[in-house]
Amino acid sequence: MNDSIENIIVTAILGMTTKPTKVPDKIIKQSATINLLESSSDHLIDSSVIAQRRAHIVTLSDKQIAMKGGPVDRTNQRNIAFNVVIADRKKDMAIVQQAADDLHNPVAAEALILRNGFEVKKHAGPHSNPDISVVNKENEPGTLVATSKSPGKNVNFSIDWMYSADNGVTWIMWHSTPVVKTEIPGFTSGTKIIIRRRFIKGSNSPEGWVQSAPIIVL
Repeated sequence: MNDSIENIIVTAILGMTTKPTKVPDKIIKQSATINLLESSSDHLIDSSVIAQRRAHIVTLSDKQIAMKGGPVDRTNQRNIAFNVVIADRKKDMAIVQQAADDLHNPVAAEALILRNGFEVKKHAGPHSNPDISVVNKENEPGTLVATSKSPGKNVNFSIDWMYSADNGVTWIMWHSTPVVKTEIPGFTSGTKIIIRRRFIKGSNSPEGWVQSAPIIVL
């Protein structure tokens, strides 16, 4: 399928697994990202936060060295330090993604993400995937209504629903429904939300997630 440039969504990729393997390589990767965030003309991350990020990288490096040949507790300490670095990276990626989304231009969004140290994934936008739609519920501020395309007639199914308030970095399970429509209340006005769903048909394994376009809560 050929999609026009207006229908392309550009998403930043974390680029580091959360499982602490090959940590020295990941220290180098995170250091490079921090350097790009600092030197970028976008100035998305405050200098004091950059200094904090670097301190966490140094701590991780020290724990990595201390772990070699040491007892199990030193490996645990290394893993804790690694998780702190991963959390830093997720926070920074969410900030970069928000800035990219605000440009409303996939070419400019991709350039911004790359120059701030993250990789990108491009996928078809909402006009190319009508399987799920999300709207604000009329006269009920803070409530979204999500509707999915039906899996077909006479199909025994349920739907898992999740939402994200940080551009898909983290997902929160809402609940499962036996119908293709659900209401999710309790959002703060002005928050950008993405909703996704997956079908579970009969006793089969769950299908893949289908994600909505971002929506601003009214």
